[in-house]
Amino acid sequence: MLSGMLRRVLALLAALGCAGSDTTGVEPEDLLGTWEATEYRLFDLADPARELDLIAAGGSATLRFHGDGTFELALSGAEPPLTTGEWQLEGSHRLVLAEEGATGATTLEVSLWTTVLILGCDEWVFDFGEGPVPAQLSAVFARD
Repeated sequence: MLSGMLRRVLALLAALGCAGSDTTGVEPEDLLGTWEATEYRLFDLADPARELDLIAAGGSATLRFHGDGTFELALSGAEPPLTTGEWQLEGSHRLVLAEEGATGATTLEVSLWTTVLILGCDEWVFDFGEGPVPAQLSAVFARD
């Protein structure tokens, strides 16, 4: 059974593929700059019916990648409002984010079509209001 995020990502990939878009490996310089979320959804892994659709709820997410290997994720409508840390690519389709002050890092699947960045992860942690729980992240960003 496919997860909701995986179904959406596959549908988006199919749509972009039908439009003649092509994706190859992501290079670090491809990510540099500011990205604004057009979709930012979090799903509780224990209860996938419990989700936060940040953009639909009126929030926003801005992701900035800097050439020095640092990043900023600014959220409006979710906690924490600002996350900073270091980033690197592992291969051409895995993005590793090491949050400042945290132990370990999070690996996300990454795809890029010119000005559209898709991120997905099954090892996110998010507080839906009752304390942090394992969550799934599905996000689509457009270059600002």
